[in-house]
Amino acid sequence: MAYQTQIPPSFIQQPINPYMPQFPTQRYMPVENNNVNYLKGRPVTSIEEARVAQIDFDGTLNIFTDIANKRIYTKQINIDGTSSFNIYTLTAPEPEKPAIPQVDLNEYVKKDELNTLLKQVTDTIAVLDKKFTQQHNAEAGAKF
Repeated sequence: MAYQTQIPPSFIQQPINPYMPQFPTQRYMPVENNNVNYLKGRPVTSIEEARVAQIDFDGTLNIFTDIANKRIYTKQINIDGTSSFNIYTLTAPEPEKPAIPQVDLNEYVKKDELNTLLKQVTDTIAVLDKKFTQQHNAEAGAKF
């Protein structure tokens, strides 16, 4: 009967030299970066609620959104132990109004002047029409 021994794969891959120190083989595992910075905060309904909110003392910026009032509050503990509280307000930009072109009024006539000139023209036309009618009647009467 022959006995078979199981040889681990690590012995097969690395020959053993009794005169050299043996070091354990190291397998490198990917290191996960757990230091991801997330935003800290929560929604609030008023400025008072944001002011009294408990925050961490590590100096990270805490953000509180107030959708109803269109504001964002930030709160942070400073290095000297004081806290900073800032308010950001959303404002809608005003639509730009088209520029109204400036008109030079020196080139225009006043309404009173226009009416006076119009009356003069109408009177002149009436006088000419009357003369033309009289002259036409006189010529027509001379033919008969």
